[in-house]
Amino acid sequence: MLIDRTYRKWTEVFHTGSHFVGGWNQGSRILFLAPNDRGGMEGMVSRIKESRLHEFISIEHLGVVNNGMEDTTSEAAKRWAGVHENYTFKETRGATELIVDMDSTNEYRKYFEETWPPALQKLKEIAEAATSRTITVGATIAAPMEKVWEFWTKPDHIVKWCYASDDWEAPHAENDVRAAGKFKTVMAAKDKSISFDFTGVYTRVKEYEHIEYNTDDGRHVKVEFEELSADAKALAGKPEGEGVKITETFEAEKINPVEMQRSGWQAILDNFKKYTESFNT
Repeated sequence: MLIDRTYRKWTEVFHTGSHFVGGWNQGSRILFLAPNDRGGMEGMVSRIKESRLHEFISIEHLGVVNNGMEDTTSEAAKRWAGVHENYTFKETRGATELIVDMDSTNEYRKYFEETWPPALQKLKEIAEAATSRTITVGATIAAPMEKVWEFWTKPDHIVKWCYASDDWEAPHAENDVRAAGKFKTVMAAKDKSISFDFTGVYTRVKEYEHIEYNTDDGRHVKVEFEELSADAKALAGKPEGEGVKITETFEAEKINPVEMQRSGWQAILDNFKKYTESFNT
């Protein structure tokens, strides 16, 4: 629903060229825009009043954009000030119910009643189509959270584990771990027969909790870090040690078989686990 490339697809129902500028973190300023027939942009000036990952987002509209100019003071803009648009996500047995509720001025009520249903239908189609090509891998690392996060994000460590087999290597890595920050990891066969750059841009980062990014080939990836509870550690057979569960969910590319991609990403994650647990600081 919220990443740029798919947001543009389902919001086309409202206006061709609809997109946003800004972020979805709580407190973030965000513009909702679409081109007008004069070559400028029209839309809303807003902020994210509340954001709970995978649960709830509340957008507070503050004013309007008229032909590329923000307006929060005119009478027309003031009619939108304080209007809220809320998204509630409820997951049950692998299915997600999405509830949208919003305030509206009377002049736009009928418009939204007619456009939201087909927009949500479009979103449903996009999400369900993507699900069939979504892959999840995971591992539990016997190390403290601070160490796991450092080894996952620091280039000096990335080059030591970011490859799937012993005949590959990662000779170079760059990593700017923040929203809108870019990353690059060079992956290469040791015999120099082939190499490629794994690159992308971070869309959401919360230290010790989660990382989300879009790869430069247009796929979305989410990495979640969960510090295990005492009960979970006991079940894992390590009641006295640290433990961090890493879960990676990513959109599969269309060239290689899904199972090949799953095993490759899992192998890299297993390599991270081996490197992190064996590294003595």
